[in-house]
Amino acid sequence: MKPLFFIFLHFYSLTLVAQSNLKGNVLDHKGEALIGASVYIEGCFDGTVTAGNGNFQLRTSTSGTQTLVTSYLS
Repeated sequence: MKPLFFIFLHFYSLTLVAQSNLKGNVLDHKGEALIGASVYIEGCFDGTVTAGNGNFQLRTSTSGTQTLVTSYLS
């Protein structure tokens, strides 16, 4: 049982290393924060919504050069 636990722990730690954490702030043309704007990676299901101050944090396992898309309806 013990070796099985260590094998699982090893593979689990590899998946944690493969994740990227993106942080940012979404502002309008006047420099004001956009609350509730959608932020996602194009062609992927990874996405989030901005907080009350326009900040967002997105964790993804996608690698390489990607396009970050922001959309907002008012």
